[in-house]
Amino acid sequence: KTPFEFCHNTWLSDDGNTLYTTDERANAFTAAYDVSDPTDIRFLDAYRPAATLGTGVIPHNVHVLGDYLVISHYSDGCIIVDATQPDNLVEVGQYDTFQGTDSGFNGDWGAYPYLPSGLILASDISGGLFVLQPTFQRAAYLEGKVTNSETGAGILDAEITIQSDVANFETTDIVGNYKTGLVENGTFSVRFKAIGFYDKIAESTLENGEITVLNVELDPLPQFIFNGKVVDEFNQNPLEGAIVLMEGTEVNYETQTDADGNFIIPDIYEGDYTLYIGIWGYENIGLSGQSIIGESSKTFELKRIYEDNFNVDLGWQVSNTSDRGVWVREVPLGTTWNDQPVQAAADTEDFGNRCWVTRNGQIDGKSGDIDNGETSITTPNMDLTT
Repeated sequence: KTPFEFCHNTWLSDDGNTLYTTDERANAFTAAYDVSDPTDIRFLDAYRPAATLGTGVIPHNVHVLGDYLVISHYSDGCIIVDATQPDNLVEVGQYDTFQGTDSGFNGDWGAYPYLPSGLILASDISGGLFVLQPTFQRAAYLEGKVTNSETGAGILDAEITIQSDVANFETTDIVGNYKTGLVENGTFSVRFKAIGFYDKIAESTLENGEITVLNVELDPLPQFIFNGKVVDEFNQNPLEGAIVLMEGTEVNYETQTDADGNFIIPDIYEGDYTLYIGIWGYENIGLSGQSIIGESSKTFELKRIYEDNFNVDLGWQVSNTSDRGVWVREVPLGTTWNDQPVQAAADTEDFGNRCWVTRNGQIDGKSGDIDNGETSITTPNMDLTT
């Protein structure tokens, strides 16, 4: 199955050994598969524009022209990808026919690259016909392996960014291997970043049409123990079941207090975190800038009050009969309709950035409608006897 399980278009390479697919969904990929043996189809690589990651851009159709892919990519325009190495797809050309917002079914929905003149005909939904004269350039390829300096093991999901004016982004596979590249050559600083490790910068010289190998070892971050206690501010009684969330830039830790109000987070990475504590019937705590640089222990006193800013899950129940638009507790991504904002892209002014929204992160406001039913959220029980 394709990465977003919504294959809209496929195109074979000239030799028939590689199949390219597009999933017509927001933030989806153009993917490459080895189909030389139909009984053993293998995934090779997946491409999406690095400059607009996470903004809802939609790929439409891919065409193969020799060793290149010509992709109509809606609001990102016509994109050319070097597919000389199908397991390392690198963007080498782009012309944006649409100057509006990145998301939605706007812009280039067709790019025809087979004219004898070598011109590309790009069809923009609102802007009409664009006639493009492409320059096909081989990428400069960079590949290697990222490992743990102490154990030698490969690191999964390490991020690799070549520091250039051309947007790029890649991650390592399960054994630490990566393949990436740029349209331009030269000497570049390459940043390697992985959860639980110190960042590392290494230099590499890239040449168009050539593979440069750069292997890197990352040093692990130290880990510590963070523990504490949560009590009622009025009588100092321990609070059992309070949720404690330590939220970092890249990794979160969550636990609950025991019958004595104690909690422990073992092996937390050194770094800065935001601390959230919540239990139904008490105030929510939110503290930014909590530095973990060694073992530490703290006691937190909570006032008796009913409130919820939704940074931890305090047990609201969701019920629904609708086909879509169901309540979710997330960071709001915002939606638009006809280029006008519909759903807010940020939480209100309470501490933290989560809230309850209906069908978060859709392409536009209309696709996030609550349709054919209803959706509701209900608080946990409130004991108001005192």
